[in-house]
Amino acid sequence: MLTAGATPSSPQRGYLVRDYADDGLVAVAVRAPETGMANNRKAMCSLSPAVDAASSVALFSARRAGPAGRKGDRVGTCISMLSDHTLDPDEVAADMLVRLDGFLATVSAAPA
Repeated sequence: MLTAGATPSSPQRGYLVRDYADDGLVAVAVRAPETGMANNRKAMCSLSPAVDAASSVALFSARRAGPAGRKGDRVGTCISMLSDHTLDPDEVAADMLVRLDGFLATVSAAPA
């Protein structure tokens, strides 16, 4: 299961929460830049196979876990703000969880 949300008082901040049946909850705070991408370009969401106008895709970053995060190291992923894609919802959900698991593993891993 995946839960995502934004902080109402700060639209650039949000969170991703993944519920793993065996390991419990994993939550990551994410942040988007104050300015978006150029409107005349297309961008691909890193979590789904959607390609949208760049104005509806934002680069979100999260601090790495451990000492690297305390030093300010971050990793990022592009996330689409649209949810009305004409794709099979079950297929997209399964693919999205696999991609999200990869992002969460990158956040929690020690940098190479």
